[in-house]
Amino acid sequence: REPTSRLDAMMVRVDVGVEFFILLSGFLTHHLHKDKDILASCGSFLAYFARRIFRCLLATYVGMTLCALTQLLGGFEVCTPKTLSCFFLLKTWIDPTPNCPNMPSWFVVSLLPCWFLYPWLR
Repeated sequence: REPTSRLDAMMVRVDVGVEFFILLSGFLTHHLHKDKDILASCGSFLAYFARRIFRCLLATYVGMTLCALTQLLGGFEVCTPKTLSCFFLLKTWIDPTPNCPNMPSWFVVSLLPCWFLYPWLR
């Protein structure tokens, strides 16, 4: 679609940064873990997975909470099954429409299976 204003033009391109982050995340994950035996024990796999997801999930939940509060203060309905499924990171798998409180949270949902499968597929 063609942007109608400068703000609209910025919103059309907002996912470019998210997609760049996903690309860099893959390179960084492989660079940091290519020589490590992640599957040596259950503890090493859990430590790897916890390190990968902690910061991203923290930022995602803080962002979704702030966006939901902003919507609530704006008079929008927030307490819906859709919002709940967003917080459980399920909505993107059921309905890919980007209408969660924090729209770019879909990238965390897409990275979780990638980080989980990486040790077996590298």
